[in-house]
Amino acid sequence: MVVVLSLLLCGGCTDMFHSIQGYLDEGERHYASKIDSLKALPGNERVLIKGLLMYGYDTRECLIRWTPGDGEALIPIERTEPVQTFEYSVSDLTDGYYTFEVTTFDGDGNPSLVQTVNARSYGSIYAESLRARGVESSKQEDEQVVITLTGVLQDSYKSVLVYPDKSGAMQRLEVAVTDLSVTLDDWKSEGTYWLETYYLPAENAVDTFMVESEHYRFPKYENIAMVPKSGFVPLVLDNDLPLNQFGGSLSNAFDGQINNDNYAHSWGGWTSGPAWFTFDMGKLAILHSFRLNGIARSDRAFTSGYMKQWEIWGRADAPSQDGSWDGWTKLLDCASVKPSGLPDGEYTDEDLAKAAEGETFLFPEGLSEVRYIRIKVNEVWSESAGRFLTFTELTFWESLPQE
Repeated sequence: MVVVLSLLLCGGCTDMFHSIQGYLDEGERHYASKIDSLKALPGNERVLIKGLLMYGYDTRECLIRWTPGDGEALIPIERTEPVQTFEYSVSDLTDGYYTFEVTTFDGDGNPSLVQTVNARSYGSIYAESLRARGVESSKQEDEQVVITLTGVLQDSYKSVLVYPDKSGAMQRLEVAVTDLSVTLDDWKSEGTYWLETYYLPAENAVDTFMVESEHYRFPKYENIAMVPKSGFVPLVLDNDLPLNQFGGSLSNAFDGQINNDNYAHSWGGWTSGPAWFTFDMGKLAILHSFRLNGIARSDRAFTSGYMKQWEIWGRADAPSQDGSWDGWTKLLDCASVKPSGLPDGEYTDEDLAKAAEGETFLFPEGLSEVRYIRIKVNEVWSESAGRFLTFTELTFWESLPQE
């Protein structure tokens, strides 16, 4: 019985040794150290292979193969530290998913065990799906500009506002995903600005994607101030219409008092055609708007002596005393509008209120600075009481530069 069992055991051993004999004949097999904590991180048309080189200084090369594409790269390694970071960027990849086989080799050419990692390369397909955040409106509030943004893009992680400051230097301001507006103190009037919206395609991605919005323009800066009336001085050139009759004076139109007993008034010397009068504002100004306050009485509002159609002319240098129009530039055409539209002699409360409030006119943009003003009156509302001119106040506003 013992003999039989021994024969059986010996027979089993013989079969086992026979099955591994080929490996034993090859001798001892050495493997190089593999990369520890190996990762494949997605990027923009690339994948970053990253890990740690550990366990001594024997690693000399790393072979990376990938599919699709059947690409490969052999990277030399120089060990200098006991624990050393390994990074290699597999570039020029199209948008898609890739499998990477990573093998390291020691100085004797022994390979490590092959490691496999997977990652996506993000490219044009992903980039074309991204949107840039935009602007709904921008408007000046006091000295600031307020930019209202379009809705939140939750899949983005930030935007950057790129804009010119007052000096024209470009600035960059990060905007959070949840911010619905941005307020700027230092901005350039009518300057061009835009938004850059940034995306991270995956939590472990090594690259961001940026989409630029269309370009926008800040509003034109407006700091509107009344031209100080303290500097206004009437000028009477040789062919001007005097406005000093019946106790009136052109200087009354610049004293800030708007009432029916404080007026400028002409008489005589104006029998046909246009007539004009001139004054000095005392300073150069880029004019923004003008207001006429007529006399708000039923016998004067939108009737006798009330300007109906006139022109405003200006110049920067002092005019000639002879009244020549050389050097004058027309700045604005004005036409008075009676709210009710009723014929002469008929009024509504709205008509009289409008005369008391005054009529305001805007100058066109792009005017040069002027100091001297000449108002050429072509028509009054009625000549039934004679051809004359009267009003209580003239007011000018100027556009101040952005400082």
